[in-house]
Formats: sequence, C-alpha cells, structure tokens
Amino acid sequence: MNKIQIQNMKMIQGVKLMLDDTATVWSANAAFTDSYNKLKDYLDKISEHSMNQGNDNSGYTETKSMARTALTANTSAISKIAVYYSVLSSNTMLRTKARITDTQLKQARTNELTGLAEQVLQAAAEFEVQLLPLGLTHQMLVDQQTFIDDYNKWVSQPDGMRSENKNATASLAQVSRQAMNFMRDDMDWAVGMFLSNSLFQTRYKISRRVQRGPRRHRALELTVTAIDSGEPLAKAKLHIKDASLRRRTSLAGIARVQNIAEGKHTLTVTLKNYKPREVEFVIAKGERNFLKVEMERE
Repeated sequence: MNKIQIQNMKMIQGVKLMLDDTATVWSANAAFTDSYNKLKDYLDKISEHSMNQGNDNSGYTETKSMARTALTANTSAISKIAVYYSVLSSNTMLRTKARITDTQLKQARTNELTGLAEQVLQAAAEFEVQLLPLGLTHQMLVDQQTFIDDYNKWVSQPDGMRSENKNATASLAQVSRQAMNFMRDDMDWAVGMFLSNSLFQTRYKISRRVQRGPRRHRALELTVTAIDSGEPLAKAKLHIKDASLRRRTSLAGIARVQNIAEGKHTLTVTLKNYKPREVEFVIAKGERNFLKVEMERE
C-alpha cells in the first residue's frame, strides 16, 4: 500500500471504531445500518487486497498507471463540480479553466496531465467556499495536490523501479478508490440523517478528518496574513525557488507543501497590492514545519 492508501484506510478504520462506539444512535436505522455494513465490507476487501499485494509483489507497489488513475479521477471529480457551479453562476472564466473532459485526461501526455490537474486545482481553489455546497471538500483539494506531487515523483523515477507485479497493486488501488467514493457519496450523506445529534456529528467529523490528514515527512504549512490587520490573504503566489514548487494560498490564507528536500530553502510570496516577500526556512528530517508570512501593502 502506498501512503495515501494507508492514510485512507486508517481514516475508514477510525470511522468504524467511532460508529461501533455510538451504535445506540444509529442501530435502529435500517438505511444507516446498511451503510455501516458496506463500510465493513470495504475494510475487509482492502485488507485482502493488501495481503495479496504483499505476497505477490517483490518490487515497488506503486505504478505509474495507479498514480495516473488516482490523479485523473480526482481531477475529473473536481472539474465536474466546478463546471456545474460555473453554469449556475454564469461564470464563463471559471468554466473555461475548469472544464477538462475525461477524454482529455485519458489522452494527455505525462507533462500535459500534470498541467491540466494543476489548472483545475487552481480554478476550484479560487471558489472553494462557493463549491462546498455542491460537494467539493477542502480535503479533495488537498488530495489533488498530493496526487500531483506523487505522480510527478513517480514519473521521474527510472523504469526499473516500477513494481514487478501490477495486478495486485491495481486491484488494491481500485478497491481503495471505491471505498473513498463510498465514504464521500454514501456514508457522509447517511450521517446527515442525524443532524439533530450534534455530538454524533462532531465525533464523525473528527474521526474522518484526523485519520485522513496527510502525515508526510519534510512537510511545510504556510500561513500568509496582512501585517496590519492579521487577516488571512487568499490567492497569494508562493514559489520555493530551489525546489521549483509553486502554490497558491486558500481562502484561509493557507498552503501546504509535501516532501520538500531537507536543508535550507528560499520562499518568495507575491500578491497584488502587496510588497513581495522573500523568506528563508530550513526543512529538517521527519519534521512538519509551520511558517507564517506577513505581507505589507504597497
């Protein structure tokens, strides 16, 4: 299993444990009980395929096709939500940026796929709040950047580092993806049947978020704020020079970067109507780093 699959499985396991502990809330609800049983089935399938992968694979378990499938699936999902909102709001600019068809993703070359995925991510991030009621979650955007980074990392490796047995890996990727789609499309909706129980809602959200959050080494979380008011600044452009990494801050003024090389780096931050900033920071082995950048108006 790769890191994303492990994180997803831990999240689902955490949700199941929470549901086991709160069975008195939902056990009398037949529809919810059916969803719970499906969740258990997915956990069993993931464990089974993971065991098969461990038995069959003598090389790397992550293949290019698996990374590409994960990236295209998430890109397609985000694109469809953003395009739907663009039609409702008559936002032609958003529609132009976010409208990427499944055929385009399927036929895109390696570098083209990354560009399309980043284009959709940036377009959706600008309207994150508006897209939330339509099914877009912040975690989908976080996952999108993770899928992009993982795909770029894989394609830069020599062919000899690929898995020698792709069947078990592909099966595991498929069932993991199905499980995550189930959580988003079925379980999240089912929990909504108990909106009046605030404690149950809170426990579900915590188990879903905490278990799923990325826990990568050499990670950096950036917060960009206005120096005079302390308010978060959205859409600030971030560039880590020596790592050739570019990001934009979310509406909360936050951006996350994974798998940065250890050592000293230089970050530049630019935003319209603000003076550009250049900040040096150090990434240590196995640490998650937090950096706050304050911007001054021109």
